[in-house]
Amino acid sequence: MNMAVAREANAQKKLFVSSTTLPTDMNGSGFMPTTFTCSPNAEVYANGLVALVRSAPAKKVYVLAQDVGSGAVMGKHFARQFAALKRPDQELVGEEYHPTFRVSDFGPYITKIIASGADWVVTPNFGPRPPPSIAAGKSARLEREGRNNLPERTRLF
Repeated sequence: MNMAVAREANAQKKLFVSSTTLPTDMNGSGFMPTTFTCSPNAEVYANGLVALVRSAPAKKVYVLAQDVGSGAVMGKHFARQFAALKRPDQELVGEEYHPTFRVSDFGPYITKIIASGADWVVTPNFGPRPPPSIAAGKSARLEREGRNNLPERTRLF
């Protein structure tokens, strides 16, 4: 979305100020002099998440991200950085990219997360309301007579 608005603003020679995360390529080769951001780019956020997860009690980490834009950039950068910086007792057990705004049932994704044994889920998913992926994850935790389907300490980030 940001990329489309930025291109149109640039074509119309109008200023575009974004208060949201921008895909990294908008700061590099895709730089447009009419676009300004008031937020770190997706790679900066991913670096912060790597530092958080590396210092946390996480052992098995799963990435669930959108397939385009900042979600894809953040998910892929997190996976690369985590592979390089993780502790010896940590592992990336899954990395999945779903169609942006076109998935209404996250059940199959949650099933994969449960099967992976992940104790932390990193998701840069976003939307106008709590992302369906997070809602589905919370719902899965409450199934089976109130017992948690995910490992006891699964964290969604």
